[in-house]
Amino acid sequence: EMDFERLEIKCSKCDHTTELMGLVESAHKLKVHPESLRRFVRYGQVNSMAIERGRYFTEADLEAYINEGE
Repeated sequence: EMDFERLEIKCSKCDHTTELMGLVESAHKLKVHPESLRRFVRYGQVNSMAIERGRYFTEADLEAYINEGE
């Protein structure tokens, strides 16, 4: 098991926490190269968030992309 970068963001209104996956973990989950995932983001095929210098994805972002292909 690789050590992936994760980020947790907390909603200021309701204290709900969303866990975000980094680019490398997300690419691994989609079984694509990280550069391919960057391209998918650039062409609007996958939703993501740019935070500081990183690209982050929610589980829902990745599921939506997977389900779109079916």
